[in-house]
Amino acid sequence: MKKASLSLILVLFSQILFPQIALACWDIAVSPTSLDFGDIQVGSSSTAQTVTITNSNGGKLVIGTITITDTDASQFAIVSDNASGQTLSKGVSANVTVIFRPTSAGNKMGSLFIPSNDPDENPFIVTLSGTGTEGPPPPPTGPDISVSPSSINFGQVQVGTASASENITVTNEGDDTLLIYNLSINDTGFTITSGNISGQSLLPGDSANITLAFAPATPGVQSANLTIPSNDADEATVNVLLSGTGAVSPQPSPPEGFYRPQMVMRYFTVDFLGKITQEVATSDGRPIRSMQAPSPDGIHLLEIEEYTGVTDNTGGVVTLLVIREAEAMELPENTVLVGKALEFKPTGTFFDKPVKLTLGYNVNDLPDRVQSIGAAYYADNEGWIYLEAEATNVAELGKLTAPVYHFTIFAVLAKVAPEPPPAKPVAPPAPKPEPEPEKPALSPIPEPALFKLSNLSITLSVTTYYEHIRYIVRTGEEALITMGVTNTGGQSGSYVAILMVNGTKRERKEVTLGPGQTKTVSFTITSNEPGKYTVVIGDLTGDFLSELWVNWWLIAGSCGILILIALGAWYLVKRKSKA
Repeated sequence: MKKASLSLILVLFSQILFPQIALACWDIAVSPTSLDFGDIQVGSSSTAQTVTITNSNGGKLVIGTITITDTDASQFAIVSDNASGQTLSKGVSANVTVIFRPTSAGNKMGSLFIPSNDPDENPFIVTLSGTGTEGPPPPPTGPDISVSPSSINFGQVQVGTASASENITVTNEGDDTLLIYNLSINDTGFTITSGNISGQSLLPGDSANITLAFAPATPGVQSANLTIPSNDADEATVNVLLSGTGAVSPQPSPPEGFYRPQMVMRYFTVDFLGKITQEVATSDGRPIRSMQAPSPDGIHLLEIEEYTGVTDNTGGVVTLLVIREAEAMELPENTVLVGKALEFKPTGTFFDKPVKLTLGYNVNDLPDRVQSIGAAYYADNEGWIYLEAEATNVAELGKLTAPVYHFTIFAVLAKVAPEPPPAKPVAPPAPKPEPEPEKPALSPIPEPALFKLSNLSITLSVTTYYEHIRYIVRTGEEALITMGVTNTGGQSGSYVAILMVNGTKRERKEVTLGPGQTKTVSFTITSNEPGKYTVVIGDLTGDFLSELWVNWWLIAGSCGILILIALGAWYLVKRKSKA
């Protein structure tokens, strides 16, 4: 009875003085703390790897439900788990087994999330990594159709006549018989003249030719698909693109005094570095539908609204626009050309409504010390004039889009900071030159968007495990990071803030600002293990510490008080029993 009373008193006092410490005598230990599965072929699975979880201290360690999280969580899988939901006594272990099964090529990252009642390591995160690799294609099984070429352009053919014949070859590259079903063409201008293999079969390795011709009944550009259905399991239908242009030959002159009305089809054409975009035009040369005319590499784009009127500098109707690379005219000081300058012809062409011009550039081609980027055109009497362009970025491709009303030379220009001049010896002052006559002031050109970062701030979370007496304090498990972005340029633009923590990209945010506008960008990072962290956003840098502080002197003093109280209680119990 005496021993039981003494134990009860000790437990009660320990719960009162140490509500966290008295219970937190278990400690989770996990090995290994990371799993690297190496290179695994896409579509296959790695060898299983095991993580061992152990209660390395006393008490009862309660394990929650173990899961896999992070961006590539689906690329990893738990194949066995005897730890989730278990309670582990001191020294007892449990295992979780994980595999890597990539569905696409590239580096993959995941996290094994292990929740528990451990007071300072909950949850415990095991890093998972692996690389998916593309293996050789599997050997064919069954019939495998191959069609060459994939498209035919018959060129210009006179209306009412037939083109020269063109052949398409169909081959069975599989290891079983290929059955060809009914061939079809969705335009009567294109016909199969011979080699209609509908209903035929091809043994492995065999080929057959299909001969086609183009006989246009109307003028203009025409296109169609030759559809080849078969019993190929993964290419049940193959489409071959057929195209051609119906042309009208000149008509002989009618007898004198004879009138015969004629219909003339007009087209509006854009030749962008050899890439032809064409649309039917009205009688006065206006395209009847909106046009998007890209350059061959898709980096640049000219967009023209429907029924836009185009005239040259004499007022004549223009229906052919030609765009070619050109030598850039003399550039302003501290300005460099990005990519190639483009000359739009006929020079001096005017539009009765604005057209959209998009100039693209590779961000890797930007020079060092670049301060701003803008789209500009060249005027004979004024030099380069910047356009009010809207800037966008996709991966490594930047684009500047602006409305234009006339044609001249256009280019992407980058303004760079001047190099510091070399030190020069001090020379006697030169005589003052005669003042030059004042020149008429030119209209100021708004500077492109330019961004300045400032006021990096890091706010750390503080958690006290016992509110009244500070036995244990956890600082920096979460960190709120803020900074200011100011657009010091003269045009609106977007800035992408990238948060780097200890050299690793953690998060990115995009913010759009008008001229002179300032906005605050904030990031929150959580589950920070104890240690030092270095934060970098653009040219701003900061550090913070995530740490666990334990007041051992206060704990020792409290233990001493607890012992004295226990001894006093024991003495009172013993004295009472003697009485």
